[in-house]
Order: sequence, then C-alpha cells, then structure tokens
Amino acid sequence: MKLLIKLSGESLGKGKHGAEERYYEPTLSFIAEQIRVLLEKKHEVALVVGGGNLFRGHELTGTLAIERPT
Repeated sequence: MKLLIKLSGESLGKGKHGAEERYYEPTLSFIAEQIRVLLEKKHEVALVVGGGNLFRGHELTGTLAIERPT
C-alpha cells in the first residue's frame, strides 16, 4: 500500500532545551518507530513535513537571507 503522511510542525512536539527551542526527541522517536513498522510491512511511505513557521518566524529572518512574508 502507498501511504502519504503529512506531519505538521506542531505535531513534532516543540520543547525547550536550555534557552533554545527544539523538536521533542521522544515525539520524533515515536513517529520514526511507527514509520519503521510501516516500512517493515512493505508499505511505501511518503512524508510531507511542516515546520514552515520555523522558517517564517522572526528568529530566523535575521539569520537566513530570506524575507519574512506579509
């Protein structure tokens, strides 16, 4: 079976690590394990991963050479 899985940036479980925000590793591990099970059962898996707010956000507009959209 061919499967398309769309993960929003919110579903990746943002948490804090010191002063820095990151994605929550237990959540990422859980998602990866579920995908591994699907692959072992010979399913074809395509992933669409969100996180656009991370790149549209104020923190990265000063770091990367991108403009913040209006």
